[in-house]
Amino acid sequence: APGDSAAVAPPGNYSGAAYVFERAGPKWEALRLESPEPAPWDWFGASVAVAGDTVVVAEAVAFEESTAGTVFVFEYVAGSWVGSRIASAEEDQLGWSLAAGEGVILAGAPEQEVLGFGTQTGVDPGTGYAFVMTETDGGYATRQVVPTEGDIGGEYGYDIDIDSGRLVVGAPRYLGKGAAYLYRLAADGSGEAVCTAWDATSLDLFGRSVAIDGNILAVGSPLADDPARNSGAVYIFEAP
Repeated sequence: APGDSAAVAPPGNYSGAAYVFERAGPKWEALRLESPEPAPWDWFGASVAVAGDTVVVAEAVAFEESTAGTVFVFEYVAGSWVGSRIASAEEDQLGWSLAAGEGVILAGAPEQEVLGFGTQTGVDPGTGYAFVMTETDGGYATRQVVPTEGDIGGEYGYDIDIDSGRLVVGAPRYLGKGAAYLYRLAADGSGEAVCTAWDATSLDLFGRSVAIDGNILAVGSPLADDPARNSGAVYIFEAP
């Protein structure tokens, strides 16, 4: 049943794929999803998200000078998964991060311009943004969320999560140290709060990973120096 589903994405060198695992008694059965618009080097399956009977899969191309991104939604219809495109961008790596909740899909676009393949050499981080896609009778209504305290090179949208009407967006290079932006998922995207590490140092990558559950926010900082150099840390915040 769709409610007992998990999605796994194995990025590859060609068009890509995502696998949906459905519980069948004590076992899991796998189903392969492919892009509705397949093409070589699309990186379909670069990120995935699941909410109920909806599976979201992104193509976030990172090959040579291309940073295109596309988000597809697959819905369980008459015993099979049917996919369609709901958002795309010619650059910015839209879909680098994904999250899904009831009736809403989030996609991060850190604007990471990849000039070299398979290495960090030549990577030029951007400011970044996020798309909030809300389900409507005719599809999805999309609006863009950008930080009020943005930073060129901040990589806003590198990771993203949603729970209980709250949206969190990671920006691991904000002002060189990183930040996590917290919003209430209101119609106007109001209530922005910027969370930073109280002991941050340069290049800690605070915000490289984010997760929220209720009023608890966890933010990863994989290059934090305490207790040892670049040993990493996780910061826990309690939202009001």
